Amino acid sequence: MNDGGHVALRALKRLSAELLPTSWLVRHGPSDRPLVALTFDDGPDAHTLALLDALDAHRLVATFFVVGRQVERFPEAARAIVERGHEIASHSWAHDRVGTLSVAAHARDLARVQAILPRASRRRPLYRPPWGDVTPRTLATTAALGYTTALWSLDSLDHRPIGREGIARQLASHRPRPGDVVLLHEGEAETRAALADVAALLAADGLGTAQMSDLLGG
Repeated sequence: MNDGGHVALRALKRLSAELLPTSWLVRHGPSDRPLVALTFDDGPDAHTLALLDALDAHRLVATFFVVGRQVERFPEAARAIVERGHEIASHSWAHDRVGTLSVAAHARDLARVQAILPRASRRRPLYRPPWGDVTPRTLATTAALGYTTALWSLDSLDHRPIGREGIARQLASHRPRPGDVVLLHEGEAETRAALADVAALLAADGLGTAQMSDLLGG
């Protein structure tokens, strides 16, 4: 995508967040409680259990946006996410750009992932499109099928080769505030190590963590 395309996409996200009902699109929770949502994309994988151990060690709760084919490969890890008190939600079947799919193909993708996920209690499931790509058509499709598109308000940049220190600096410089939704990714040792810094940063500001659905009141 060229620079003009990125600018247009950011403008669409801002406009969508302002005009669309929260049942369609969310990127931030209410700020009346001292809570943030930590969200992890792209798993599960061979390191999910280690990530769960790190979350437990720092008494952090998270929401995992998982890829269907990864759930198929690591079903025990997917079940462990739920069994250990975290939330699980869809991040597409194969991490394709959903904006390139037809409405019918997108609907099949959503259904395929939902069928393989461990049972969740949320009545209206969350869905995060790969790369956070949204278009009016994809938003309308997911909403019509009963999903809320869930983006984020604070990017840790852990998908870049910035290391633990870089992740910590990024989050410290954009100080999480009540209601923030923090984007993180599975599979990186640096991200797991940075959870100690995340926990300390949140504790210093009197913030706790909640599943994204709980943060949103769903």
